[in-house]
Amino acid sequence: MGEAAICTPITNGFIAESGRFSGALWRKLAPTSAWMAGTPRGEWKDGMGKILNNILFERTVPAGANSTGTNKWIDEVFSDGVSTDACLPTPEIQQWGQTSRAYNVKARNLQTPEFCVEDLRSDYEITQMINALMENLEWGVKYVWEDFDRDEYVRLSEHKVMETGNAGFSVEGSSSAFDINNPPTSRLTTATLEMIYQNLELDGASQSVMNTEKDSGRPVYDLYTDAVTARDLLRQDPALRQDFRFGDPSLLLQPLGSPYSWDGFRFVYDRFPQRYNQPGGAGNPYVRVYPYLDPQQTATKGYKQDRNPAYNFAQYQVSVVHIKDVFKQLVKRPIAQLGKFKFDPVKYTGDYQLLRIPHKECNPRGTKIFMDAIFAAASEPGLTYLGYCVMHLNCGPIRTIYPSCYS
Repeated sequence: MGEAAICTPITNGFIAESGRFSGALWRKLAPTSAWMAGTPRGEWKDGMGKILNNILFERTVPAGANSTGTNKWIDEVFSDGVSTDACLPTPEIQQWGQTSRAYNVKARNLQTPEFCVEDLRSDYEITQMINALMENLEWGVKYVWEDFDRDEYVRLSEHKVMETGNAGFSVEGSSSAFDINNPPTSRLTTATLEMIYQNLELDGASQSVMNTEKDSGRPVYDLYTDAVTARDLLRQDPALRQDFRFGDPSLLLQPLGSPYSWDGFRFVYDRFPQRYNQPGGAGNPYVRVYPYLDPQQTATKGYKQDRNPAYNFAQYQVSVVHIKDVFKQLVKRPIAQLGKFKFDPVKYTGDYQLLRIPHKECNPRGTKIFMDAIFAAASEPGLTYLGYCVMHLNCGPIRTIYPSCYS
């Protein structure tokens, strides 16, 4: 006799009929943001291993002067038959180079607990409950992808800028991680954005944007940030508060709002920007603060997730100047057949499927089921040198106290 199977205990996952419920079935959801619309997508190529590489052809610019400051343009002279040949000017060797970047697929699997179909016979309004569950799970899929897109953009961006008052402040930042030894000391400033704008123009980022100012024709770049930071930027200089230069929103992001541009930037509302605390102060690692608490609090049935109060009051926030060509998301394509073998395809976009897995001892009739979703995508580096992410103080709304009701 073999060992007895260890079966997962089954608990009825839905509220059963016991004292009838009345009224509508309400669901607690959360909104979504612009990241999914702003991230280019493609397909991961199979049959090429787990790690791929792409090539960035580095900038090739003819020099303006040599190391001694001598002008590269020289006056023509007549051939003298000795050292000067007017038909063969001295050539400049134009150097070029390439950088190889590796990238690979990352995966995530979400599952619900198992539940028994026999329990469903007596549960309350089971059709509505299942539909509500699916809508919650589908929102969660969007949340997962947006969080992944945001995190990957920040990770791959080569300029992680700290908003500080340090002497010699620069927007070059670090390509690897935010500097733990120089945490932010200021809210996001318009001057920092203007410095980033200058660098983007020098790096040719205007080729990667679709928006321009109507009056000047200059490029408009997207700033992904929260509503409080966006309003604060407009308040920082009273002389510029009304200096709005209206740009045409791209068709891709137009449904997400952002009807205007200001000072070369269009504010795109990000509901869940990265926020951090730094316990212990400078020199210690940053700790990510998430907008929702882990599902540890119990509801009437199962668990609930409340807003995380610490998210609103986190020390620091990361705002992103978004350029669509910084990276491309490559999703694995579904596989339904290998040679002559056919099977149900796995969709790697987080598409929830209802699964029943028979087991002789634990699920002999296949009456225990659960929901399962798999995510799998690679982030192919693109023009990562155009990526700017600014860590700054997370400042709450400015409150003006009015002691009188009418003053």
